[in-house]
Amino acid sequence: MSLDHRELASELFNGAWALMALPARTADEVDAMIGRAQASRHHWGIAGGAREAAIGHWQCARVYVLAGLADSAEYHAARSLSIAEGSNLGPFLVGAALEARARAAHSPGR
Repeated sequence: MSLDHRELASELFNGAWALMALPARTADEVDAMIGRAQASRHHWGIAGGAREAAIGHWQCARVYVLAGLADSAEYHAARSLSIAEGSNLGPFLVGAALEARARAAHSPGR
C-alpha cells in the first residue's frame, strides 16, 4: 500500500478544522481534533515544504488553544512564526503565526 501523504495531510487538516468549528467538543472530539492536526502536520512535513509546515504548526496552535493547552499552543505558534519568517513566506503567513501567538497568550489555559 502506497501512502499519498499530500492527500492524507489535506483530509486530516480539513477533519481537524471541522472539529474546530464545533461550538463545543467532547473529550473524544478534542482528542480527535489534536490527533488530526498533528497527523496533518506530519504528512505535510513529508509532502510539503516550508509553507505547509508553517500552516501545520499554525493549525496545531489553534487546536491547542481550543483544547485549553496553552503551552503546546505557544510552542506551535512559535514554530509557525519561526518557519514563516525564516523561509520568507510573506506577511500573510507571518501574520497568521502572530495571530496564533496572540491566541495562545490569551487562551483559557493561561
